[in-house]
Amino acid sequence: MSGLLARDRPLLVPTRPGRAAAAAELLFQPRYSLLDRTLKALEATSARLRPRLHHGLPGRDTRDIGRDSAMLRDACRLASGWRGTTLPVLSLRVTEAQAASGLLARVIAEVLCDSGLAPERMELEFSENSLKADECDLLYLLAALRDLGVGLVLGGFGSGVSSLTLLRRRSVAGLLSGVKLDQLLVHEPAEDHDGFLHGLAESAHALGLLVIAEGIESETQCQRLSQAGCDQGLGAWLGDAGSAMDYAEAALSAVQRPAAAATPDVQERLRKADDQGR
Repeated sequence: MSGLLARDRPLLVPTRPGRAAAAAELLFQPRYSLLDRTLKALEATSARLRPRLHHGLPGRDTRDIGRDSAMLRDACRLASGWRGTTLPVLSLRVTEAQAASGLLARVIAEVLCDSGLAPERMELEFSENSLKADECDLLYLLAALRDLGVGLVLGGFGSGVSSLTLLRRRSVAGLLSGVKLDQLLVHEPAEDHDGFLHGLAESAHALGLLVIAEGIESETQCQRLSQAGCDQGLGAWLGDAGSAMDYAEAALSAVQRPAAAATPDVQERLRKADDQGR
């Protein structure tokens, strides 16, 4: 829990005792701004089903979809109880089976209504395989989720041969709000690679997308990714996944790992961000 910021920890404590059972089944990984290290999102997975939820399996039956939908409901109930002045976004991965079920938009609308979670505090991450098809049903699904006010992110960017084309098609149509760089890109050697990352981030920003990097394992990677233009990041260096109750306990004892001093380039981006926020 070393990546937790002291000012962020109270947000992670469940506020109703009845949520303890749901909290025990869920893991939350913190995602931070790479500019100022403020908490921006918590990415939720199931502690029991985490390996397969992470990748999304196309051949699963309706019982699997039901279990995933139950996890989604539990996560939203927990998130709706967090308290604080600046609340993190709840990010959830959508499996290929969920995306293809034809029920996702209705389930999301019902979950938001039942939990009271504001739509702008939910983010859904789709794999490249989930978004490849140009079928009308998929496009209607994405448009319906967008119209609800939910953020939509293309995950695993850079791991497939069609990523750039897919990103352009979906973002130009206004169907995406962000892109998550695959950890394979994050772990590439610095030589001749930082310029490539900078180009990817610039292209994504030109399309109006938030740029997220996953799999960050060192402060050096944090600095490189921030200088390349990545907005947010997550990984073992910034904070491991843990249950809501783990975070509650960490609030009493965890020590924040200090960030390295910001470079002039990062300082300039911080200044611009402050100016835009005024």
